[in-house]
This record gives sequence, C-alpha cells and structure tokens, in this order.
Amino acid sequence: MPRFAKSEPPTPDDTPILSGDPDLDTSDDLFGEDDSPALDVNVSQLAGAIVTAVNAAQGPRKIEADEYQRTRSAHRGKPALGRKFYQNGILLSRRQLTHEAIRLLHLLRPGSYDNATIHVVPLREGNNRNQPDALDVRYSNKSVDDRMAFKSKFPTFEHMLRAIVKESGIDPLAA
Repeated sequence: MPRFAKSEPPTPDDTPILSGDPDLDTSDDLFGEDDSPALDVNVSQLAGAIVTAVNAAQGPRKIEADEYQRTRSAHRGKPALGRKFYQNGILLSRRQLTHEAIRLLHLLRPGSYDNATIHVVPLREGNNRNQPDALDVRYSNKSVDDRMAFKSKFPTFEHMLRAIVKESGIDPLAA
C-alpha cells in the first residue's frame, strides 16, 4: 500500500523533520552579514544573454505565406519576355519560367525540329505582318504514350528548348 493513500492521513512519523538536523540549516542568513558574495552582474546584460541563448536555441523564425510572397518576388532578376510565348496553345508567364528558359525562348526561330515532332509556329496577332507577335511551341501530347515518350526524351521544357536552339544552329552561349 502506498505511503500516503487517500484513505488515511499522513502520520507525524511520515513528515520530514527539518529542525534540529545539522545538515539542513533553514536560517535566512546563510553567509552572515560580512560573508555575502558581491553581485557585480548587470541585470540588463544578463537578460540580453538569456534572450540571445533562447533565440539561438529556437532556430530561425517561421515565415508566413503572405510575408514570403511580399519579400520574394517571382519576377526578381528575371528578364522580360518581350513577346508572348505559348506552349501547345497555353500562354507562358514569366513566373513559371526559369532564367535559362526565358533566355532560350528569345533565341527560338520558327520551324520544325527533332524530326518534325516539335514545331515553333509564329502567331501574328496585330497589324505588323513582318514580325510575329508570338511564338507557339507545339508538340504531340494527345495520348499518354505521346506524353510519356516526349517526357523521356525531354524531361523539362528547358531541355526541349536547348535541343531546339542547338538544332537551329544558334550558339546558345553566344547570345
């Protein structure tokens, strides 16, 4: 049975005796009047050290989603597109493209590439018939087999653009 069961109150023999024990001195004056150690610690320095230690132990501050979007612009440092580019009829935005993909898009010329599986088609939307307003990069992706074969050949859109620029004879590093 436990020492302090709910059914029986503690007896005087169960309570610890603090008075009269030479090892346990409960007096308020442990050091005496003249033996007290000097406390030369600046409280603000101590508080600052504690705050620094707690912050170091916690790690970096969590950034909320809206704060991340305000501080990290998707367009920061990216070059402008200059004209519209489409991928199978869907407009590409600067936000979804890498720096390298934007640079390679500016090097594209209309034509058929990779044994006529990829077509770069000029789109003339305005009155200027000499210069295309947009380019559409088209390839077959109707069936699952088409998509899987294309994905195994070109894992990313950027890989496909590199292959097109290389096949067109333009040095991608010179431009």
